[in-house]
Amino acid sequence: MSHALSLAAALERLDKEALRHQKLALRFLTASLVCGALAGFVALAGQPWLILACLLALGAMAGNLIATRKKWRRRWHSTRTLHELLLSERWRFAARVTPYEDDDAPAGFQDRLDTLTAETGHTARIDEETRALRQQEPNTLLKTYLRERIEDQKDYFTNRSRLYFRRARWLRRLVSLLYVVVGGVAVAEVAGVFDQHALGPTVAVVTSLQVWAGAREWGRTARVYSGYARQLEDLATEARQLGDNAVSELRGIVARTENILADETTRWLALNDFELFDKHYGTHTG
Repeated sequence: MSHALSLAAALERLDKEALRHQKLALRFLTASLVCGALAGFVALAGQPWLILACLLALGAMAGNLIATRKKWRRRWHSTRTLHELLLSERWRFAARVTPYEDDDAPAGFQDRLDTLTAETGHTARIDEETRALRQQEPNTLLKTYLRERIEDQKDYFTNRSRLYFRRARWLRRLVSLLYVVVGGVAVAEVAGVFDQHALGPTVAVVTSLQVWAGAREWGRTARVYSGYARQLEDLATEARQLGDNAVSELRGIVARTENILADETTRWLALNDFELFDKHYGTHTG
């Protein structure tokens, strides 16, 4: 039997759950890449340390598998996707964007909430805050939307971009250092300074390539988030220039913003879990 929650409570619950899954997955992935880099350095120490290097490499593989396994991805994507869908529908309803223009929109909106939350065990109900948003004057609603939706999401995308850029830069530096060490070992061996088992540099190079691939992927992710942040900044600038009672312009701003945010959600969902993507967006694209 499902429990009824206010829309605000349902959104807060989904947001916390999605954030928890995302943080855990990111920590496992970071640990995986660090273990891979450490395996490369340890392998260069020679024969006595090769077993430890192999264990670190196995740890890197295990961390990567845990972070990317389908069950975990579905937990994060299902909660985050549902959170974004509910939030998007809430703002479309408040701004009277299609299909919520008419006076009977509350009934249609509640039907949509029932459909989206049918499998969660916690049915979301229209709350007074959402009804109050719908009754606001266009200029007041625009300021609220600009502050609570556009600016908030722009800051989120900017922070995510910085996070991934920072981690990618750190990993690239680590790999560059590893390449320098491998090169130094090779030169020392040629010069006859000491004998180095060939397996050590081989493991080092292989693990460094894995870490480098992770750094490149994080760099691409950072650029995607940065692009979404720029789009929202352009919309925020346009919204600030609107005059009072610009009803049609307000609806246009809301519709375009929600389309951008839906594109961000569906991009990752389609890449990671097409079955879930088709379930949420196959018949309703927002």
